[in-house]
Amino acid sequence: MAREKELALRQRNLMTISTLISKENFEQLVVHLKIGKENEGSGEYCLVFL
Repeated sequence: MAREKELALRQRNLMTISTLISKENFEQLVVHLKIGKENEGSGEYCLVFL
């Protein structure tokens, strides 16, 4: 897919998390924070949003 070539997984995760926060979609946010943490390993970047 084209988006995978343009944006790294971390960037896509950050964009998704940012969008969910801006739309106050906290139910899905919890899920994506967990996914981001798993993808990143340490999940440190997720703490920026909390």
